[in-house]
Amino acid sequence: MIQIDATLKRLELILGLISKEDVIAWADEIITGENAPPFQLYDISLGVRKTTKGLELLLCELGEGSDIASVSVAAFRYFAIARYKELEDGSASPDDIAKRLYEVAWQTDLILPEEHADFTNWIDDEFALVRQGIKKRPSAEITLRDFLRSFIDSEKA
Repeated sequence: MIQIDATLKRLELILGLISKEDVIAWADEIITGENAPPFQLYDISLGVRKTTKGLELLLCELGEGSDIASVSVAAFRYFAIARYKELEDGSASPDDIAKRLYEVAWQTDLILPEEHADFTNWIDDEFALVRQGIKKRPSAEITLRDFLRSFIDSEKA
């Protein structure tokens, strides 16, 4: 689970959704709760002077595992669920969420199923067309919401 959490924290840090201090607090919490935490957590915990990029690299190292594809898919699922919650509570706009999904799928080193990557590209384009007045907003928002909800539904199954 630490691999998935580290990958998710790295994505959130890259996208500016969390701060360096949030990452350090996360590492501190795990260190105090585990008997033998991975050594990278100590490096992260002591990372007050590290740059964001430095913490990102430590999280990347911690997130690496024997099955990077599974870790990537799990991190993306948690990321999508968090974005669904933001969409539902109104704390993020559909346009911003579509952009973040695109960035995660296409500007990180996650290994995602092709249908996820393709959807993030398509929905980002859809919202660009909405902003230009070519497409209708409700249709794009419903499609985005359904995509994000599918991750919650798959977790319940």
